[in-house]
Amino acid sequence: MAISGFIPMSALPATMPGSATQMYAKNLQTLLKHLMDDGKIELDFSDEITRGATITHDGKVIHEATAQALGIEVEQPATPTSAEASTEPDAPSTAPAADKEPK
Repeated sequence: MAISGFIPMSALPATMPGSATQMYAKNLQTLLKHLMDDGKIELDFSDEITRGATITHDGKVIHEATAQALGIEVEQPATPTSAEASTEPDAPSTAPAADKEPK
């Protein structure tokens, strides 16, 4: 049965592999740029994009929809985010102060 004005294409996927491949490559490139900081991959799990793109971390399922599909609870990532790491106070120094002379 033909629908007026509609012409079915028997090989529709074959008509767009070049543009689909380019779009996929661009999406991967953009994701990697988002995750990179000074040439290293930095996973900031407080970031919505990073958290949504990460299924597991340190052997734990941290992706909410995946955990629900598996019937398990979402685990929190074990590593601190880069923002949390930079706000933690430094450990007290046990070295003598440079401006004081020993007695």
